[in-house]
Amino acid sequence: MPAGLHRQGGQQRTFADEAQKIGTDFPVRAASVYAIEEIAMRALIVSVVFSIVGVVTTIQAQDFGDVRQGRRLALDICASCHAVHASEILSPNAAAPSFRAIAHTPGMTAAALAVWLTAHPHHKMPYLILSGQQVRDVSAYILSLQD
Repeated sequence: MPAGLHRQGGQQRTFADEAQKIGTDFPVRAASVYAIEEIAMRALIVSVVFSIVGVVTTIQAQDFGDVRQGRRLALDICASCHAVHASEILSPNAAAPSFRAIAHTPGMTAAALAVWLTAHPHHKMPYLILSGQQVRDVSAYILSLQD
């Protein structure tokens, strides 16, 4: 029982008793206002948490490239030197690793591929200018060959 007022004779009386005595329900209304504020604050916190989760999920979804578009780009841009199909082992250019070999390089990640594809100049590789989305797409395609 919350700390309340004491009646004569050692009996406790509540704030509701005092409110009734003076003819108001102010303490009861105040208590319900606090309860409503607490519920509203909890709802706000839950809403903020779910909003943050939604934003993070959207950002992560945007970080992944389109495997099919990456395959098309690889066939158009990379296939003259690299073996881009999963079934191909030898590249047209003997110095160029197959995409399958690249995909199975220990520690290979989308970030590592992004650095490799955007860092210039490449040893024995033409200067490529790829958009951020193209880099994500080609990286997604290469990483799909890990399966």
